[in-house]
Amino acid sequence: MTASSRVHAHEERQERIDRWELSLHARRLKSTDGELLRLSNAQFSLLIAMLGAPQRVLSRDQLIGLSRLYTDEVYDRSVDAQVARLRRKIESDPRNPHYIPTERGAGYCFAVSVHALL
Repeated sequence: MTASSRVHAHEERQERIDRWELSLHARRLKSTDGELLRLSNAQFSLLIAMLGAPQRVLSRDQLIGLSRLYTDEVYDRSVDAQVARLRRKIESDPRNPHYIPTERGAGYCFAVSVHALL
């Protein structure tokens, strides 16, 4: 596989996450009933970082590094704010998260299996 074809394959990758379909190329998260969610760049990057390690606890520092949430002043609490915003969009009950539970003292975990569609 050439470098160009690997990049193309990554760009076209689609994932199934429970009732959600994620298109990396289109940067789109859509429910199976057609609801399209608008995610900020930070929320999308954070989601991609978590999907890269499903069912594994990632610390705030790991999430900052993996999601490239770098700005002049990124604090670990910035991750908390982005996770809260992401939960409000994808969770049916953000106070009792099914997808992104908090692991006290450790970080966050994307708790649902991820399946490639392509």
